[in-house]
Amino acid sequence: MSRAKVVLVRCENYDEPQVQRSIEKGVALLGIRNQLEVEKVLIKPNCLSPKSPPLCVTTHPSVVRAVVRIFKPSCQEITVADQPGGAHGEKALQTSGIKSVADGEGVRVTTFDREGYERVELAGLLKDGYFAKAYLQSDLVVSLPKLKTHAQTKFTGAVKNVFGAVPLKTRRLAHSLAELLSEAVVDIYSFSPPALNIMDAVWAMEGDGPSQGQPRYLGLILLSEDAVALDAVASYLIGFDPMEIHTTRIAHVRGLGVGDLQEIETIGEDPDAYRKRFKPPMNLFMKNAKLLSWLLYSISSVKPKFYRRHCDRCEGCVDVCSVDAISMNPYPLIDYDRCIECFSCAEICGQDAIKPKRMFHLPLLGKLTGG
Repeated sequence: MSRAKVVLVRCENYDEPQVQRSIEKGVALLGIRNQLEVEKVLIKPNCLSPKSPPLCVTTHPSVVRAVVRIFKPSCQEITVADQPGGAHGEKALQTSGIKSVADGEGVRVTTFDREGYERVELAGLLKDGYFAKAYLQSDLVVSLPKLKTHAQTKFTGAVKNVFGAVPLKTRRLAHSLAELLSEAVVDIYSFSPPALNIMDAVWAMEGDGPSQGQPRYLGLILLSEDAVALDAVASYLIGFDPMEIHTTRIAHVRGLGVGDLQEIETIGEDPDAYRKRFKPPMNLFMKNAKLLSWLLYSISSVKPKFYRRHCDRCEGCVDVCSVDAISMNPYPLIDYDRCIECFSCAEICGQDAIKPKRMFHLPLLGKLTGG
């Protein structure tokens, strides 16, 4: 007997009528339409940084519009909100097209910083902290993650989308935990899981996600009440073992959702018909047991590299760095002795002025490869 349901609906492109039909079909297949009749709903997209929709960094505005329209007939108050990283909150909502959609639909659009945070007691590593008021004060939260690879957690989806509901200070602390980041992400998710998760997987991202990777086509919308199950199916779709995704495995072990594919019922499209092998982030090749990969890992590392010609000196990278490894003089300077290679600076840079770069430890290899 399955313990979770994940719906997969075909959606060939971001044509608004097609996206609307696909999401409405997904809600019907999930069988939860009556549960969506609430007074106050929060729609939480993934609006990581000020990037345009074709770059696949943020949830596509057509998906946001379709979800807004599902709730408009029965909901009295609809809010679209997220808290992009760094100093680009308002700009990210505009550049992503999300603000334009919300304004056009006549619903409220805001950032969590603007609305404020409530003091809460988080589980595990983070202990007490703060959580977005707009999130906690809603009757129902709908999370709209984007399917992407992630330089630090390998995959980012529905569980990690809740990470945006805590202040930047808490996120900085979580990133400073390095290999324990996934534990902290699950701690945050466990405090208040969304009631419904609708994943934008029409165009996804592979490689050095969540912001520096390459768009990759899948042609799907995924829906589930269980964010852990949704992530398990999504990671399977892109060629990853769900239990190798630490956020999925940890949440499954804690009983916060279902990460075992054998216990998940998939409805709609056949996952195997859409499965592809996505390119993983550059710094995760060490998972490959082949000797060549091990050798490459032993003589090199992937670090954030600054490109001055793109920089607008916004200082977002300085603000987001959890270990204070970046300073301005007058452009960003990266102290690699302090850097923990979390790539938060690259994630939030709206100008692509910081990117992952493989750097070789041996001088000769560095010269040969341009490292």
